[in-house]
Amino acid sequence: MARPDEITAGPLAALADYKQIYTNVSGELGQGTFLRQHGVARKDAEAAAAGWGGDRMTVHAPPGDEGKVAGTVAVAYSVWDDEADAIEYFDAVVAALPSLAAGGARVEVEAEAKTVATWRNPDGELMTVERRADAVVLVVGAPAASADAIRDQAFKSWTVKRR
Repeated sequence: MARPDEITAGPLAALADYKQIYTNVSGELGQGTFLRQHGVARKDAEAAAAGWGGDRMTVHAPPGDEGKVAGTVAVAYSVWDDEADAIEYFDAVVAALPSLAAGGARVEVEAEAKTVATWRNPDGELMTVERRADAVVLVVGAPAASADAIRDQAFKSWTVKRR
């Protein structure tokens, strides 16, 4: 069995006032379970998770709210065996975004083609996912003003050690 690629979380200036309260690796099983929990059919979720290469998730709490779920922002960076696997996973996450947004609405953004998708939940927080080559960044619960910056900063400051 191959060892997964190691992802190290870097600084996210857009969340500088937040405190990182959790970090972990989901793994292939965790990725598939996450997708199934958010409405993706079992066979599609398993197929999307099958190309997993490695991941890292962090959860950040706003100032003064370290013990509460409300207001937290989750950032998940994953890498895949190849770009085709990343596309398959990205498409599955896009299918899960309506569930993550708790009945919210898709945010239409021009020029982002098929590599970025964003939904707004009823509280105004954004759930957004972006794919670049064989990597995918998912941000859940982001303030609308910083969602794009969080995604971009994760791609730029998080490091991947290929195994």
